[in-house]
Amino acid sequence: MSATSWLLLAAQAGASLFQARASTLAAGQQAAATAGATAFSGVLERFQIKEQASYEDYLRSRALATSMGAQRAASSAAGVVGGRTQQLLEARSQAAFTYERARARMQTSLELTSSEMQQRARIEGARIEASSAARQAQTSMFGDMLQIGTKAVDLFQTSKATTGPTS
Repeated sequence: MSATSWLLLAAQAGASLFQARASTLAAGQQAAATAGATAFSGVLERFQIKEQASYEDYLRSRALATSMGAQRAASSAAGVVGGRTQQLLEARSQAAFTYERARARMQTSLELTSSEMQQRARIEGARIEASSAARQAQTSMFGDMLQIGTKAVDLFQTSKATTGPTS
């Protein structure tokens, strides 16, 4: 009976070690998968931001061309071609266009920076979560080992009491 009990304690210790190792590996794999998925989604998000900004810049350019064309047509219909008023209207339209383009580029730059920072934060969060899971597995294993050690001491004292003192 005593040998069987010792064997059971050894099996429990082995199972606890195996479970802790498996939990640590699983946490690491989960962190790697999360980091990879986050990196990929971050790249896609920034690509989408850049493409959207490019498309909006194209629309702004078309709107400027349409506006200036309409202004020229209106000036021409009124008999004012190449005059100071027409130049001022075009300059104002061009200035508004330049301002809007600069504002949009700044907004795009901020969105790209924000996307990169969020990606880094998500990756770091996954790493911290994996580290926490590994620590939890090690703590659980330590608790199991303490419990197994207590059982071993009890088993040793019980076997010593039943066999009697040896001299």
